Amino acid sequence: MRKQWGKYFTWGADKMITIVGLGPGQSKYLTNEAIAMIESASVIYGAKRHIDIISDIKTKASKSSYVKLGELSAMISESITKGYENIAVLASGDPSLYGIAKYLMDKFAGEDKQEVEIVPGISSVAYLFSKIKQSMNDIYITSTHGKDLSFDTVINMDKVAYVTDSNRGPVYIANRYLDAGLDPYIIVGENLAYENERITLSKASKLDKEKYYDMNVVIVIKEDAYER
Repeated sequence: MRKQWGKYFTWGADKMITIVGLGPGQSKYLTNEAIAMIESASVIYGAKRHIDIISDIKTKASKSSYVKLGELSAMISESITKGYENIAVLASGDPSLYGIAKYLMDKFAGEDKQEVEIVPGISSVAYLFSKIKQSMNDIYITSTHGKDLSFDTVINMDKVAYVTDSNRGPVYIANRYLDAGLDPYIIVGENLAYENERITLSKASKLDKEKYYDMNVVIVIKEDAYER
């Protein structure tokens, strides 16, 4: 029996896309399940940095990198048309945390969502909290990526983690708190788990507003909630 799959295809129940969370940026953070999925895949797609992370894993799968999500969608569609049954898509961090999982589920999953599997990874937020040795209890996680965030909902929370973009990063976030008369701790994690990783701890008022910040995650912790 064949099933209607996603918005464009019909296929058998044995076919699968697996979204593999790679963790924060080095192969040592891969889970055993992620490695097993990569080893058994028939075709693997990921951004160039993702392909580099798995370069030492033995797999017979063909590997292709993409630049834009539209390219990835077309690659997956072509693989399905060619009859590939075990398609692995690599994702940074945890794909369900402001990652690629929702995009691919919306694009390709059927009503019962059985055709797409998600392998979780260590998120950049969890990684950064471990580095600064602060607990994640009561954390609120949100994103400024590609959107203006209403700070009314988060400004009074003790701990907030922000997934950012190049336009709404550390300076943008720090200024929103300062505009509200608050001066919390700002932790900026750039290029997390890569060789050029940099973690900056500063009060919002002391953050370097002229600096360019590389790919980053921002954590804001109120002074009375910071664990010393």
